[in-house]
Amino acid sequence: MLHKSTRLILLTLFIFLVQCTEKKSADLFSDLGLGNPVVTVIDPPAGSPPQSNGVSYTGTQITITGRNFVPNLTDNIVKFNDLTATLFSATTTEIITTIPAGATGGFLTVAKADGACDTVYGTDGFNCSARRFYVDCYKAYDSLHGEETAVNYPDSQTIQFTEDFSTKAFRSNLRETGGTILTFECDNLISVKYFSTSCVASEVGTSAAPVYNPTINFENNYAVQYFVTSAKGACKIGFQ
Repeated sequence: MLHKSTRLILLTLFIFLVQCTEKKSADLFSDLGLGNPVVTVIDPPAGSPPQSNGVSYTGTQITITGRNFVPNLTDNIVKFNDLTATLFSATTTEIITTIPAGATGGFLTVAKADGACDTVYGTDGFNCSARRFYVDCYKAYDSLHGEETAVNYPDSQTIQFTEDFSTKAFRSNLRETGGTILTFECDNLISVKYFSTSCVASEVGTSAAPVYNPTINFENNYAVQYFVTSAKGACKIGFQ
C-alpha cells in the first residue's frame, strides 16, 4: 500500500498533467483558429469611412485583436453593422481591415463562414463576436479645424469667432426621441457643413455664398458633427 504522502504526490502530478494536456489542447485549437472567435480590442475604437467632399480619405485602418480567428482572408467575415469590410491580413489573433464606404456607428462583428451574430439581445452569437464601434466623421480631417466643441441638446451655447474668417468644428447630441432642429443666431453670414450617420457631407451655404441664421432639421437622433465658417463675431448654437 502506498504511503499517504506518496499518494498525495501522485495525485498532484496527475492533476498537473491533466491541466497541461488541457492547456496544450486549448492552445492547439487556438493556433488552428478553432472555436468561437473572440474580439478583445478594436484599435482605434472609432474611425471614419472614405470621404471625398472637402477631404481625400480612404477609410480608417482598423486592427482587431482577439483569438480563434481563421488565419486566412476568406474564412473571416468582418462587418460594420451590415456592411462587409475588405480584409488585408488575418492571423488567429489579429485582423487588419478598413472602414467601408457607408459604414455607420453600431457594431463591428467578426464571424466565421457559418457564424450568426446577435447584436440585438447580446454582443455575440454562434461563431461570432461583436463589439461597439463609433463612426467619427471628423477623424478624416485630422483636427484641421481644432478640437470639436460639444453643444448638446437642449443647452444652447454662444461661440466667439476671433479671426477675420475661420472654421470651427462641433458635435451635438440631438434629442433622444423625435426630430431636432439645429439653429444658428450669428452676427455674420455663415456656412455650415454637416455629416450624416455614414459621413455623407451636406452644406447649408458655402464660403462663397454664406447664409443668414440657417436652421437644419434632423429627423433622427444621432451625434451630428458639423463645421461652421464665419467672420469675426459671436454665433449662438441652439435647438428647437
